Amino acid sequence: MLSKRIPGIIPAWEGAEALETTSIHSLRRPGIGLMPFRPFRAPHHSINTAGMLGGGRPVLPGEVSLAHQGVLFLDEIAEYSRSVLEGLREPLEEGAVTIARAGGPVRYPANFQLIAAMNPCPCGYSGVQGSTCECTQAEVVRYRARISGPLLDRIDMFVFMQPVDPEVVSFVASRTSDAIRQRAEQAWSLVKKEDQNLVDSGKSLEHAGRPPWFSAEAEEMLNRSINSLRLSMRGRNRMMKVSRTIAALNGDHLVLPRHLSKALQYRPRWVS
Repeated sequence: MLSKRIPGIIPAWEGAEALETTSIHSLRRPGIGLMPFRPFRAPHHSINTAGMLGGGRPVLPGEVSLAHQGVLFLDEIAEYSRSVLEGLREPLEEGAVTIARAGGPVRYPANFQLIAAMNPCPCGYSGVQGSTCECTQAEVVRYRARISGPLLDRIDMFVFMQPVDPEVVSFVASRTSDAIRQRAEQAWSLVKKEDQNLVDSGKSLEHAGRPPWFSAEAEEMLNRSINSLRLSMRGRNRMMKVSRTIAALNGDHLVLPRHLSKALQYRPRWVS
């Protein structure tokens, strides 16, 4: 339910995004009109590699491309085949997928937001308050090993959900999707404005060192965390981006240690 709310809080289409995404979908459904909303794709875990990445004759886009500019949701991600999951690494890194064919490679856009859900163990009760896990340590290790380290390293945030106490559930929403979307749009506008100011001043958005929106104090804290959390360089860069998002959501132009500290809390429990 939470995952299905994401398309409602993502900023609206910009420029030619709707046209680009519609053109991809038209390869599968000729004659469709302009898509009014960002896509939300939730393929079943029985999907094969061609269905996820694309393929066939002629080569048609898969779920990663149909989710372009939107959300790809994988429920019970540990149940997907290893080849399907490992195939996600290229689009998550490049924002596109390349399908090799004898007549030449076919490349489709695949810039999506991945959201995945899984149980903490086969029985589902590891770490759950008030419950007892019946799995052996070996079973838990094998279950979690279905998601490779390189794939986990490409996921920005991990949240462990506890069961909801029915006694504290309220049917009155404290914040609507519209209110959250407005906050997300304000944060997105702040980041775009800062990046445009850098471009206008003749600076590059690709930073070999510390970017101007990342404070020296936060950088020092991040460097200390590399060894303790076993962060790869990819993980380090992702933590910088997550902390920038947190800062922007708070209306702050500079990433401070408190923003980074919150971002680091979203690293996975069993791998870093």
